[in-house]
Amino acid sequence: MNTAQKILELIAPFVKEDKILPRTYAQINDNINDFVLLEQSGELVACVGLKNSQEGGMGEIYALAVSEKVQNQGISTKLLNKVMQKALADNFF
Repeated sequence: MNTAQKILELIAPFVKEDKILPRTYAQINDNINDFVLLEQSGELVACVGLKNSQEGGMGEIYALAVSEKVQNQGISTKLLNKVMQKALADNFF
């Protein structure tokens, strides 16, 4: 299974609960470089997309999901730290 499909599977329960906007495989695959991923034991457990708006160093965080299996373990904090590092590396600020 490729990365885009793994992201779709991870976000699916949150889309179903209307917590995340639905995305198609093509949308995720075409923007795969936007995503920061966290894995545990080879399994994707968290993801977040970071889109550069191209307007004055602003960006958008989207599709933030943490598997229910690993919630309340500090994964969200790790994920947000990684996405901030990506924002700095990509000159969002």
